[in-house]
Amino acid sequence: AELDTAAAWTARKGRELEVLLAVTRALPSDDAYLTQLRWSENGDLQLSGRAKEWETVGGFFAALDRDPLVEASAFADVRRPREKDALGYVFTGSARLRRGGAR
Repeated sequence: AELDTAAAWTARKGRELEVLLAVTRALPSDDAYLTQLRWSENGDLQLSGRAKEWETVGGFFAALDRDPLVEASAFADVRRPREKDALGYVFTGSARLRRGGAR
């Protein structure tokens, strides 16, 4: 039973790394960053962040869609920040991941 538990933990840890790498590959290096990333096993990935340009948000989700681990992704909201002097855009969105890893 302990070996089964350890094997399941290792598999989850590997899945977490896959998810983080998929997001990292899709995120433009200097034009956007994440402020929040939430994911639970067998659930959707919830993302929030900031980007310099509106088009950067679309590019990020398009790149995320191309990753073999991602079944579908979409942004839910893209808007100017509430802070009067803030630059760029605030965004939220989600991604549905394929079961069992990339195909």
